[in-house]
Amino acid sequence: MKSEVDARGYFVLTKHVDVTLHIFDLIEVELFEFMEAGIIHRLEVEIDASGTTLSFDSSYGVHGRIKAKRMVVSFEPANPKS
Repeated sequence: MKSEVDARGYFVLTKHVDVTLHIFDLIEVELFEFMEAGIIHRLEVEIDASGTTLSFDSSYGVHGRIKAKRMVVSFEPANPKS
């Protein structure tokens, strides 16, 4: 596979999306090192009879878990910001 670069030598990014999580009926929230910005390193989703749990680790910023009765995930194509 050959990577494409633009006129300035930057990789051409073609698969960017904005991801939105709608969380309904919270059951539990545990967040640590909460700050305005963060970088998620790993995201795990676990679904059981009582609800859905998102667990996430970060390389910078907030990490923890959120459990709710229902979650909806949506994706919108997006252009990377300069």
